[in-house]
Amino acid sequence: MLPHTSIAESALTSLSAAHPPTAPIFMLNLLRYRPTAAYTAPTDLPQVSGHEAYHARYVPALRPLMAANGSVPIFLGRVYAALCGPAEGERWDEVAIVMYPSVAAFKEMVGSETYKKECEMHRRAALEEWRLVPCERVEL
Repeated sequence: MLPHTSIAESALTSLSAAHPPTAPIFMLNLLRYRPTAAYTAPTDLPQVSGHEAYHARYVPALRPLMAANGSVPIFLGRVYAALCGPAEGERWDEVAIVMYPSVAAFKEMVGSETYKKECEMHRRAALEEWRLVPCERVEL
């Protein structure tokens, strides 16, 4: 099975149609890092782990874009184990939740030239596997 490290444009289009246009969207990220970051294009960057590529390269490049569109990191946590689910194959290193002011704000950010040039290569190099699950807040 090929790894999932790209955002499905068709799913993003469906989300845009289904989610209220002015409502915040919470993106649940399930993250599995590569043992060593794997850049597809030649780079002069020192070799690092996927975890380090994500936190020392991707996140710092992403922060200004998030600040500019009002996005807020809500939670980042280390995963110990799955208490329910497949015993093999579904292993995650960390979970992150980020609030975006709207689906349009998320779409604009990940579609921007700045994101594509400064962020995306680090995300792809860092992640062995990724799930990005859009969620709407429900009051309890």
